Amino acid sequence: MNIVLSVVLFIVALIVFVCTVISNYVYNYNFNKECCDYLKLAAYSPSIEKSTQFLEKALVYLEKEEKTTGNSAFIFKTPSSDIGIWFSQLKEAQKTLVKCLPDSISGLEKTNALMKIRETIENGTILTLPPYLDTFPKHIFFLWTYILSLMIMLISLILIMVFYYYN
Repeated sequence: MNIVLSVVLFIVALIVFVCTVISNYVYNYNFNKECCDYLKLAAYSPSIEKSTQFLEKALVYLEKEEKTTGNSAFIFKTPSSDIGIWFSQLKEAQKTLVKCLPDSISGLEKTNALMKIRETIENGTILTLPPYLDTFPKHIFFLWTYILSLMIMLISLILIMVFYYYN
């Protein structure tokens, strides 16, 4: 009887772990599709108008998902994981683009604005994002779900071996 309960406990923990992995993947996919792709398009857009449209779509998603303030770090809060700082930089980039929309702005000023936007959004070819932003604010929940499900699986495996050995 005890070995059966240990097996059931292992299976339940395994199901929880797999569901957490799948939901983490879904969060990551949606974040990449709704935000990161638009940020990349805004960074490499050849015109101010297109860059403004793409940046606006990313900002609307971030506001809708309430990813505008907070810190995405697990333990040590750093400026690089501060979502408020990052979001305010994106908003300032948007203001810069909007200032360049009138036709009275010279081509050189528009090119400089596009380069500034690219530098704000990307560091080389990598998007400048706070870590774990895709699952924020549920990233702590995901961490604890991973830890607890793995611990329960390990304990249940040990119990299965102990029960099997002594029976």
